[in-house]
Amino acid sequence: MTTPQKTAYYVLLALVSALFLVSGVPKLLAQPMAVQSFAVAGLPVWLMYFIGAGEVIGAIGLWTRRFFRYAYEGLFVVLVGAVYATAVYVSVPMALFPLGVAIALGFVIWLHNKRP
Repeated sequence: MTTPQKTAYYVLLALVSALFLVSGVPKLLAQPMAVQSFAVAGLPVWLMYFIGAGEVIGAIGLWTRRFFRYAYEGLFVVLVGAVYATAVYVSVPMALFPLGVAIALGFVIWLHNKRP
């Protein structure tokens, strides 16, 4: 892996991890905006806690060699749901944000596989 690729890997990894932490912590703390977004979509509150925990654990798991694969697989499932729910219940243009995060995560995986 070249130095620019290594730099891109760690920058994207930090960015994606931070985005999942910023998204997951409010769900775990049951902040009103998170609860309202799940209520608008007609989803139960327990699912909010489950997804929030998955996002936080996945963000941490991306930094470990042992759990990297499980973390990115779980986070991709969360992102597919986020793209769908955002497109259906908010707007299609807003669904581009979780789609962009999925693309960034894809680059992290690709660069991770190029590591020695």
